[in-house]
Amino acid sequence: MPGARGLGTVVTAPLKRLAARLVATPRGTRVIAIAACIPLTVLTAGVMFQIAGISPTAAYAQIVRSSFGNWYATTNSLMDAVPMFLVAVGVAVALRAGLWNIGGDGQIYVGAIAGTFLGLDGPHVGLAWDLVIGIFGSAAAGALFALIPAVLKAWANASEVVTTLMMVYVGSYLVSYLPTGTGPLAVRGSTFPASNVVPSDWRFPVWGGSALDAGIVVVPVVAFLAYVLMRRSTFGLQS
Repeated sequence: MPGARGLGTVVTAPLKRLAARLVATPRGTRVIAIAACIPLTVLTAGVMFQIAGISPTAAYAQIVRSSFGNWYATTNSLMDAVPMFLVAVGVAVALRAGLWNIGGDGQIYVGAIAGTFLGLDGPHVGLAWDLVIGIFGSAAAGALFALIPAVLKAWANASEVVTTLMMVYVGSYLVSYLPTGTGPLAVRGSTFPASNVVPSDWRFPVWGGSALDAGIVVVPVVAFLAYVLMRRSTFGLQS
């Protein structure tokens, strides 16, 4: 049987060869950089917890329990990740064009506002068409909101990093104002900021016993469309 040193060589040699191949290609370098972000993030957050006087182990254990401690928590975490995924795709497409889109949050806010207005006051044609109108109406509103920094970049060469970031505050303040007090979405007499509930025809159906709704299918659909745009279309390859 090989000794401890020989056994270590048997285990680590393939890993070293794999790392050498990855580093030798641009794509491999990106894979390593992305993979390295996870432990570095965990380590950095752990240091911050320690500075704040909180046990990193206890903090991470609580995070895992809250996010994946049961089926409902797991499905709720998945649904919370959907808008973050959409923001990430928006950033990726912009980066492919050599631009920074830091305003994904604001675009999501404005899309949500548009979807709420459409659901409460828009045309109700029934069946699945209400949901389709809500999806495309929300997407169009977010795209128009992103058009503002795009125009500023094209006409005045304003930094898209600054303008898209500032637009996040505009979207955030709109979300804070519209369902509050005398805002057009506010429920009169409500103690807390709230709008009326959007009719069920304008919402994805929820799968029983979970926080998961059919909106989760948006993730693979958008991922596929972004892949086709950036990798299989003339427009994407020219960017």
